[in-house]
Amino acid sequence: MLSGCSGGSGYAVEKMDSSPSKAVYQPEDLDAAFAQSQLSFAFDLYRELQQHKSSPQANDTISPISIATALAMTMNGAAGDTLVEMETALHSSGRTSEERNHGYEVLADLLSHSSENVQVSLANSLWGRTPLEFRKEFIDASKSYYNAEIESLDFSGDGAVKRINDWVKQQTAGKIDSIVDSSIPANTILYLINTVYFKGTWQREFEADRTMPADFTNASGEQQQVSMMHNGGSFPYVHMDGYQAIRLPYKDSGLGMVILLPDEELTLDELIANLEPERWQTMLDAMSYTVGHIGLPKFKLEFEQTLNSTLQALGMERAFDIDRAQFQPMIDLDVPVFIGEAKHKTFIEVDEKGTEAAAVTSIEMEAGSAPPEDPFDMVMDRPFFFAIEDERTSALLFMGSVRHIPS
Repeated sequence: MLSGCSGGSGYAVEKMDSSPSKAVYQPEDLDAAFAQSQLSFAFDLYRELQQHKSSPQANDTISPISIATALAMTMNGAAGDTLVEMETALHSSGRTSEERNHGYEVLADLLSHSSENVQVSLANSLWGRTPLEFRKEFIDASKSYYNAEIESLDFSGDGAVKRINDWVKQQTAGKIDSIVDSSIPANTILYLINTVYFKGTWQREFEADRTMPADFTNASGEQQQVSMMHNGGSFPYVHMDGYQAIRLPYKDSGLGMVILLPDEELTLDELIANLEPERWQTMLDAMSYTVGHIGLPKFKLEFEQTLNSTLQALGMERAFDIDRAQFQPMIDLDVPVFIGEAKHKTFIEVDEKGTEAAAVTSIEMEAGSAPPEDPFDMVMDRPFFFAIEDERTSALLFMGSVRHIPS
């Protein structure tokens, strides 16, 4: 049985107290191996995503933590080889369900209490088709570990779509206004949804009067006129073999945007193909505060992707197969239950003051080297990679590629 979600007015994320003093857990409570598994999944997912985008030259941005959390909630309803494949894809093999769930509980608590000056909100919900009865153990895990809001809805009416989409809009401060289409398929029995919302100001803001028109050579080789922001000072920076990397900290927090700019002789695709946790950590460890100049275009991206083929390519095949999926711990039905669609939507905007980003992931269940001595000059005038990273947990809240600047 599913019971009602709480209502309210205004955006829920605007009422959060993100002070670290309100956190239940401390960074040392986060298992190091669990944190490493999140990085491994993030880079596996992002590399594979490049093969499934509508266009190789399209911009993209995803929230690995949102996708992983939605899948982890789903795993509490999986069994047999379906569960094994999901565990392998998320690099969580060898952990008990309690250890896995507790890992996400600790991670969400730490991220949601990163700083009084940065907003990070992770929210979860389950929306079931009335009058179906879902197993108590599955519902209890969603509530206790993921603080999920639970509600039963009449999926045949228009009210269900509006109710779910309104919740998403609330949790993303209006940046994403829907995740469910205009009508719910007749064989859909449950939506498991995670949202992530982020808003942070730069530790060292860009001065608006220094923003000026500049050329950006996009992935097609064409030049675009963009609004290029400029900043100078001392930043965590390193020039690795083939690319420059810089970390732009957000105010009074352990969060920062890491930007990777390939050298002229290296393509962005070649850089992405080599992204993996060990190299990522080596790069972060090699950074040191270095004086220099950065040029970063203002940009706003919106991205939407169905993740079925990407997750299947990572080995999660049975969960999407009506004939082989095993979700008996979720619900007892006379017909097969499987994942019909894994859907992800994101929003990110970067300007002189900082960054605002949001993501939503829906799982729809159906039945049936040394720093340089000279000042650096790093201008993002060609395609680049970025990630919003938390140094306390190593978590990547968002990651993406800017290949052209939307007008």
